[in-house]
This record gives sequence, structure tokens and C-alpha cells, in this order.
Amino acid sequence: WFESNSFVRKIVSRCLRPVVIRLRYMHKIIDEEEGYDDNGNMIYYDLKEQVMESYIVETRLRRAMRNVLMRWRNYRMDKQYQYVIDPITLSEPVKKVILYDWSMKRKFIFDAKSLAIHIETALLYHEGEIAEPHYPRNPWTNIDFTYRQLISIYEQLKIHGELRWSFITLRKHNFNIDVWYKYHHTSIIIHAIQTSLIQLDSIHAKELLEDFII
Repeated sequence: WFESNSFVRKIVSRCLRPVVIRLRYMHKIIDEEEGYDDNGNMIYYDLKEQVMESYIVETRLRRAMRNVLMRWRNYRMDKQYQYVIDPITLSEPVKKVILYDWSMKRKFIFDAKSLAIHIETALLYHEGEIAEPHYPRNPWTNIDFTYRQLISIYEQLKIHGELRWSFITLRKHNFNIDVWYKYHHTSIIIHAIQTSLIQLDSIHAKELLEDFII
């Protein structure tokens, strides 16, 4: 009965905004018993109650339809999926990490262990003893993972028991690599120095080892 009121519908249609603006707008709804137009016709009654009930219904319907749309898109991508190998190991994944990219309308499957190593290698990347963390990228497309994708990857790696220190700490900082580096730069730099000394892949590392021996 409250959905048929055009006055209420106009109010609710303006509520589909960012949360802060939406709540401020809803707070301004006057608590009136009834209202009439210039001709004396009733246009609403119990305005606040009608608006709140209509808004709740609107929100639930949108959430339900969003879930239906997500499942339908995933179903379409499942039917089109053809790759059966992991792009890192070039073999069939043992512990599967499934990722849906809605922008590209593609489905990707990775091996949990190889993907965890791939992400750690990017985060702990270094040139000699200089740490230069890179944001994790999709091995198939070479495009940075989105925030939603990283959340999905984190939860799946957690289930498979393949989480590593760098990715765990990055999650604690909401996948903000700049903040993550600020808080853990000492550990990252020490890791870069240790790896450089073990691999001896630069002239500076060889000189550093030689000075240590002398």
C-alpha cells in the first residue's frame, strides 16, 4: 500500500546516494501525520513511517537483484571458461583459486600455492638491496587485481592454508600498499638485503659479502 504513493516514491528515489548523504536526507524527513495538496486532496499520511518502510523494501529488492545478477554473470563466465592450466606453473591447478573478472567478463583459475608465491614475489620485489614493492597483478592479463578480487583471493588462500606474511599484513592495512610499506619497511628492506646476499645477483651484493668476509 505504501508503494502506490507517488509522493513517497519520489522521496525514496532520491535516497539512492552515498550512505552519508542518504542518511542526512532521511533524517530530514518530517514526522507529519498527513499532508494535502492545494485542492485539499490527501497526498500522504504517516510520512516518516511510509518512507522508512518503502526504503527498506527498496534496499532489500536491490540487494536481492544484485545477487541474482552476480550469479547470472558467473554462470555465463563458467560456460565460456576454457583454460585448464595455471598461468604460472603451466600445469593443472591442484588447489584451485577461482576468480571472476566482471569488467573483462572472464573467469580465471589459479593454483593456490603458485598464486601465493606470485603475490609474495611482487610485494617483496627488490633491485639489489633496494626494495620496490609492486602491487599484485593478474598473471593472465598483467593488470592489477582489484580490491574485490584481492578480498576473494585472500579468503580462498586462507581456506587452502597458503597465506604468506606479506599478503596477511597487506590485508591488515586494507590492501593499501603505501601504508603497508610505511609500517613494514624495515622487514621488507632486511628481506631484500638477505635475498640479495644469498643470490649475489648484483655487484653491490658481491662487494657487501666481500667486505663482510674481510
